[in-house]
Amino acid sequence: PLWEVHLVEGLEPATEGGPRRFAIYAKFHHSMFDGVGAMRMMRRMFSTDPTRRDMPAPWEISADAPRQTGADSVVKVDRRRRLDLLGPVKSVTNVTRALGSQFIDRKRRVEGEVMPFSAPACVLNGQITGARRFAADGYSFSRMADTAKALDVSLNDVALAMSSHALRAYLREIEALPGRPLTAMIPVSIRSEEEGASGNSLSFLVADLGTHLPDPEDRLARIHTSMERGKARLASMSTTERIGYAIAITSPYLLGPMMGFAGHGRPVANVVISNVPGTREVQYFDGARLQGMYPASLLQQGNALNITLTSYVDEMQFGLTACRRTLPGMQRMLGHLEEGLVELEKLAG
Repeated sequence: PLWEVHLVEGLEPATEGGPRRFAIYAKFHHSMFDGVGAMRMMRRMFSTDPTRRDMPAPWEISADAPRQTGADSVVKVDRRRRLDLLGPVKSVTNVTRALGSQFIDRKRRVEGEVMPFSAPACVLNGQITGARRFAADGYSFSRMADTAKALDVSLNDVALAMSSHALRAYLREIEALPGRPLTAMIPVSIRSEEEGASGNSLSFLVADLGTHLPDPEDRLARIHTSMERGKARLASMSTTERIGYAIAITSPYLLGPMMGFAGHGRPVANVVISNVPGTREVQYFDGARLQGMYPASLLQQGNALNITLTSYVDEMQFGLTACRRTLPGMQRMLGHLEEGLVELEKLAG
């Protein structure tokens, strides 16, 4: 099915004598929502009002905001659709040019330039099975934000540096760390505030994680430069071109299962790392306080690990989804994420 919602009852109280707890596990097909759309849907499922009651069940919530009615709105939508149909055709040349210039800049060793499909061979990128392991934890949002400010980098840079440290430490433990830096494919939302929650509206950039560098300051600098370069390249494209660029670099994921080469050859990147903005406000469902929200994302053949994080109140909550057989004991990365944050805090003084 395109969606499932499971109620998990009987969880032990967080503290002895504390209130009873339950969990909701919601699973949506990616054709219905991207990460940002799912967060918008989540905000419709819950309320910031602890006194609100008789709230609708999650599956009764509409994915999109109410649409306008009347002849004027229909004409506007039809015109926009005609333009959107022409846009992808016109942008093919520009997308090809963007990939070509990226390849040239990579050959010229332009600092921070990372080409899709330049990932080193790694245990993260072999054939995967249907066995899964999910591990999750929360880390202080204020610690991460304060560190980012002190080091003059973005919050995303800090999250990527934590992930880089965790990957480096884990792969060293299993004696599988490549000598070249791992790369990460990072989804970038291009969804406007006017768009509804359903569907997908995103592009991608590929970043250098600097995992071959033992010094955390060098790794952070490498990540920051790579992210700035990737964001600048996407900023130079139109929305339609960004979508075309995303289709071009992710086409092996779409065609591989149909043509039998999924999981073979060089991947777009070694790992997918996604930061989906959440909410800083406490959420409630019929008066029950939402304690945590941990994202579990999908895996594609050739990518045995996905790291997704989202902010909720005073935490940045990481969810790690992995092929259990490919990455045994991967839950150890949760401790390594904390180590990575401590390293960065030391740099920040």
